[in-house]
Amino acid sequence: MKLLVAISVLALFLSAQPIAVVEKIQGDVRILKKGSIKRQSAQKDSELFKGDMVITYKDSMATLHLESGSYVKLDERTRLRITDAQTIAQESGLAFLM
Repeated sequence: MKLLVAISVLALFLSAQPIAVVEKIQGDVRILKKGSIKRQSAQKDSELFKGDMVITYKDSMATLHLESGSYVKLDERTRLRITDAQTIAQESGLAFLM
């Protein structure tokens, strides 16, 4: 029983870890949190979790620092969803792995 509780606590802790962090922002960049319908303005150091989406608008860009150590640059008019720790899904626009 104690092992099951320990595994559950560990799983909860790991799911609360950010998968990416917003490193740079230029222009209008928004974050749509998983399960939300309201987009919030992205800020430097905003943490991104599984299911979150980053949206860049006209004349805007963002750079994300992934937990793997890689960087992803989002060009204007791009939508990028954080699907899990190993996968990001580009839904529109241009994204560059750096």
